[in-house]
Amino acid sequence: MINLNPDDKTALENALRDLDYPAPRNKLVELAKENNAPGHAIAAILELPETADFRDPAQLRAALGIDVPGVKPTGGWE
Repeated sequence: MINLNPDDKTALENALRDLDYPAPRNKLVELAKENNAPGHAIAAILELPETADFRDPAQLRAALGIDVPGVKPTGGWE
């Protein structure tokens, strides 16, 4: 797990709001940029391996120590 201080965790949680899973690292970076995340939040995401792919909130919590529940995609087939 990447070691983050509480302010960084809050910034990351805000940066990744509205995340839908699965979420590879590049999706995290793009969403953080869309949410106008501060540079240090994006830098923390970039510390993850390029091949990182998170299937659910538990995997993201294990990697970054943050809680991002995610949203259920709308439309499509279910």
